[in-house]
Amino acid sequence: MKKFIRFTRLSIFLIFSLVLFSNNVSYAQLGWYFQNSGTTQLLTCIRFLNSNTAWAVGWGSNILRTTNGGANWQQVPSGTSSSFQNTFFVNVNTGWVVGENGTIIKTTNAGTSWFTQYSPVSSRLMYTHFFNENTGWICGYSGVVLKTTNSGVNWISKTSGASYNLNCIYFINGTTGFIDGDNGTIRKTTNGGENWYNITTPLTYNLDKFFFINDYTGWVTGINGTVLKTTNGGNNWLFTYTGVFCWITAVHFFDIYTGYACGGDYSNQTSGIILKTINGGINWTSTTHPVVPWMSFISFISPDTGWCVGQNGTIMKTIDGGLALPAAPILNTPANNSTLNTMTPYLTWYSSGGATNYTVQISPDQNFSSITDSITTINTGYYIPSGKLTNGLSYYWRVKANNSMGSSPWSTTWKFTIQYIPQAPVLIYPANTSIIYTLIPNFDWENVIGASSYHIQVSLTSGFATLVDSATVSTSNYLIPFGKLLNMHTYFWRVKAKSGSTDSPWSSIWYFSIEVTNINQLSSSTPSDFKLYSNYPNPFNPATKIKFDLPKKSHTSLVVYDALGRAVQTLVNTELKEGTYEYAWDASKYNSGVYFVRIISDNFADTKKMMLIK
Repeated sequence: MKKFIRFTRLSIFLIFSLVLFSNNVSYAQLGWYFQNSGTTQLLTCIRFLNSNTAWAVGWGSNILRTTNGGANWQQVPSGTSSSFQNTFFVNVNTGWVVGENGTIIKTTNAGTSWFTQYSPVSSRLMYTHFFNENTGWICGYSGVVLKTTNSGVNWISKTSGASYNLNCIYFINGTTGFIDGDNGTIRKTTNGGENWYNITTPLTYNLDKFFFINDYTGWVTGINGTVLKTTNGGNNWLFTYTGVFCWITAVHFFDIYTGYACGGDYSNQTSGIILKTINGGINWTSTTHPVVPWMSFISFISPDTGWCVGQNGTIMKTIDGGLALPAAPILNTPANNSTLNTMTPYLTWYSSGGATNYTVQISPDQNFSSITDSITTINTGYYIPSGKLTNGLSYYWRVKANNSMGSSPWSTTWKFTIQYIPQAPVLIYPANTSIIYTLIPNFDWENVIGASSYHIQVSLTSGFATLVDSATVSTSNYLIPFGKLLNMHTYFWRVKAKSGSTDSPWSSIWYFSIEVTNINQLSSSTPSDFKLYSNYPNPFNPATKIKFDLPKKSHTSLVVYDALGRAVQTLVNTELKEGTYEYAWDASKYNSGVYFVRIISDNFADTKKMMLIK
């Protein structure tokens, strides 16, 4: 029976190894791909010194070295049987490895040989960090902190003030450093580790690895999907949203925006994860290969090129930043269950790492069985166009991220309700205080966004107690029927917009006067150009008609001059709307002779000759 169990375990391992090998071949240039480490032991740390040279350490006294970017890994004898937890090199020749039972070993010849340094403790040592070739620190279980100032010849115990197991020690300069560990422990020193003081964190569970990109900005990982961030030198730490709830073991940033994290479920050999952020940790995207064991450490030498190590001797590499499916976006605004006073709301969400564009859906039902609007955009925001939404209704919206690998799951679904009060219309024509020369003016006002109809009132009084017309129309203009208005009267008018059951305030109140005398608007159609026609008849006695075209609303002057250039009568001097007009000039009080009629409107001017013969 024992032989059968051994055979079964061996078979599982061989199958898993074949999967790793086949994945290495298939995915060599896309996302994360496997490199052959030559061991099946857990690897706990990897450090790249340059694009070619790196060291990896792990259990079973494993020390691995590559000099060709990981294409080949060579096992290096360590001279000890201890399992290792961490390594740090200050240059290509000089480095340290720490691990079980207080083990500290050092090389000064690029790993050709290793020698043991005296450790004053026997507990597990978890992490080592050096500021320069002489000054370095180590932390470990039971609150252990060790320091050397002579390249490890002597390691001195320092009081950390922590009784919990410590998992990481990290210095951002020669004096300022941090330790973390179980129960949410973070402690800080500003005097090279001589004294440590507690930093309050928003959690009580275990923390793992630090990484700082500068003196102010850093991150720390932990269980339950934890990645905390500081922007003030570690004095305060805030959560970032990873979207996962497993153990995040390590993090590495190449700049303040682009970073990677790894981890997984230690008890599940196919539950490993590798995360990426491109916005400093606001949100994270999974870049996990389909079969990944629990991952313990991650290291990058450029924004796109990095390595990750973990269970079963796993070493993975990426040269494209771990291209994979983006994470589901996190919605931002409007807040869930908002009530909005707009018909064109602006939807926003946080960017997802690796996404090239986003798909937005809006629906009147939370199952999205009918779609009000759907669009794909490269932006992280979207204005819903006018005419898509109905006032008084509620809508649901969601977003998914896309890239060349496919699409993320949909985001959570949020809801908003439109309660839009439209703006008061802006009046255009007849202009306020104007005199018009028609009994059937075409009232005009600016279109209001979200308006489904308009209500216009025309009155003889400014209080609108005496209405002469009241109408509801679907467009932003209204041709008043003949017979409603009388000549030589003044009228007041106003308009309000309607959207569903909601009305806007009334517009401002304008008034106009009607003086239908000798001018008549023949047509309200818009001519193509300004034009002054020759009068008809010509010669004439005693009256003639003068016709002109206006392609747009403008102030118009129509004046008659005698042969000496003296103005004898101003026929028109007011603002007229676009259209074709005709003025009937009665010259019975003028002597026979040559006269000229001149029009000036906008930038147009023209003159015509007239002959009066009595």
